[in-house]
Amino acid sequence: MKYILTLIVGIFIFSSCEKEDGLDNNDPTDTRTVVVYIAGENNLTGYVQMNMDSMASGSRKIAATDHLIAYVDRAASGEMPYVARISNGEIEKIDSPFSNEDTYSSDPEQFYNVLHWITTRFPADSYGLVLWGHAEGWIIQNDSVEVSAGSIIRRAYGHDSGNNTASTATGKWLNIPSMAMALSKLPVKWDFIFSDCCCMQCVEVAYELRQCTHYLIGSPAEIPGTGAPYQLIVPDMFSRQHTFYQKIVDDYVEQAFNQLPMSVINTEKIEDLAAATRQLLQCIAPTTDKILDMNGLIYYYGSIYRDYQIMYDMSDFFQRFASAEEFRIWKQTAEQAVIYKKSATSWLSSNHVNFSDFSVTDERYGGISMFIPLDIYDAKELTFNHTFRQTAWYYATGWYEYGW
Repeated sequence: MKYILTLIVGIFIFSSCEKEDGLDNNDPTDTRTVVVYIAGENNLTGYVQMNMDSMASGSRKIAATDHLIAYVDRAASGEMPYVARISNGEIEKIDSPFSNEDTYSSDPEQFYNVLHWITTRFPADSYGLVLWGHAEGWIIQNDSVEVSAGSIIRRAYGHDSGNNTASTATGKWLNIPSMAMALSKLPVKWDFIFSDCCCMQCVEVAYELRQCTHYLIGSPAEIPGTGAPYQLIVPDMFSRQHTFYQKIVDDYVEQAFNQLPMSVINTEKIEDLAAATRQLLQCIAPTTDKILDMNGLIYYYGSIYRDYQIMYDMSDFFQRFASAEEFRIWKQTAEQAVIYKKSATSWLSSNHVNFSDFSVTDERYGGISMFIPLDIYDAKELTFNHTFRQTAWYYATGWYEYGW
């Protein structure tokens, strides 16, 4: 989820999507449609209009033949979800079939229907998708899982309170395999998915979405609740430069005062990373009596009571437990998958990270997180180890071979 902050400013086994090399064509006459899916029926609702206005400002710098379209579901009394075209500094609501009922934006069918309708209505040569809202990465098992009050941890994307309120105590989420299945059914190929939400740059999510997009852009950590600086990033998303993603990352990180780790994943290399990871796991044999000391490793999320951590930095983990030569070989593949990254020594966190637990250096930072099954989760009666077995990454990398 996004870290809620009032800034005082001086200011997924489950998919079969196809790909094509849309971003390799720098022809400025090509058109692009970028869809911003705003799942804001939760405690982020107060930031929706601010971000929309920022997008409107950025839209002044995009071509008239390009399309910036937002689907908006926020906690506003009496307001139904709506679709808006953002162009030349203006936000224009357009007629759509989604304003008749306040359905869950986290429902996989609603997610598919919205994207299908927008991309059909605004066809283009290339497409981008922005995921706006709460997220905690990784994967859950069932569609639109109900969240009960007092839940230990919430995962996946797009929390929707279900009652048009700003509450996050209850509601439903869209899990990543269901997202992948919805994307796989669309007649478009996503050139990039930019996650303006927390903790989505984890290898488990990347593996699920590997066939649905060329690039995944986001952070392995929590991000500011205020979201991205869209006045800068909107033109970046419509750039025809092949390395457009670098500017998105640079602008976001700079706006966050360099206190936000971010990265870009080339999904075409994720299966290679899975194979290299499987081979490396065979070298270090991660049994319970082998991996004990996780102290000091970079992690991106943990208990607010700081009695356990999850989402460890993938590169930092293997650098500790593999030999220098084993790690060097693995890192060559990892750097082909994580093609751009910016590190940060600390970032905004809602008490889920104790930055005195570790130090971040460019040498240690890999830009992508990974779940490591540990006995501590079972000891605390947490379901992480069990749920991890539902992921495609678990099987692709052979964790089951070690008794997990």
